[in-house]
Amino acid sequence: NGCDNAVLENNVIGVKSNGQISTYDTIYAVNIKGDNATLTDNAIGAIEAPYGYALVITGENFNINNNILAALENATYACAVEVDGVSSGIIDSNIIHTVANASAYGIYTANWAGDVKVNITNNYIGANANSPFALSLTGSEVLVENNAISSMGNYTTGIASAVGNITINNNTITANGSNVGTPLGYDSMGIETTGVHIVGADAIVTNNNITANNKYAVDFDGEGQVTDNEIHAQILTGDFA
Repeated sequence: NGCDNAVLENNVIGVKSNGQISTYDTIYAVNIKGDNATLTDNAIGAIEAPYGYALVITGENFNINNNILAALENATYACAVEVDGVSSGIIDSNIIHTVANASAYGIYTANWAGDVKVNITNNYIGANANSPFALSLTGSEVLVENNAISSMGNYTTGIASAVGNITINNNTITANGSNVGTPLGYDSMGIETTGVHIVGADAIVTNNNITANNKYAVDFDGEGQVTDNEIHAQILTGDFA
């Protein structure tokens, strides 16, 4: 907390909860607050907590590279990576996975305390829960490029974005929702099965392969463009999907 230039490299860090936490029911495996942080070649996990986070990071110019980041078998809520503002940095070439009973987030960027700018590139990002989001993004500027993104469960979202300016390019995005039962979580951008869900602002969605087990694979409400994608939905096809 308050340590600039932190380096976390080549560690195995696992926090396993017995689920019996008295007044504070949240587990953080790693929580970093400071600028110029570097995380490389680590395996970091939070397991079996009521609310579990593998990594929470706040700070400018961070670099998260070549890690395994997992929040697994957490009861109500699991998040593998949360970026809180004011922050900027790179999340590249990681394996990111999260599993929970109700809500699960692979990467969550939160701008309520300040702006977030981040490049998310070359990762595997998976979320599995009743109502999972592989990526739920806010902030002023985000690049999502060259990732394999998978969301599995009942009501599944690949990418939800209220980012001011986002580019989603050359990703494989799968939202394999059963659409059965009642959503157990809550998200301000809404819970539904969709590959890409754009909530306002400016978005470019291009050169992706997007599949969703619902009527629409892309739900776009904003400025920008959806071009040159291969889009598959349960019912509709082509531009109508």
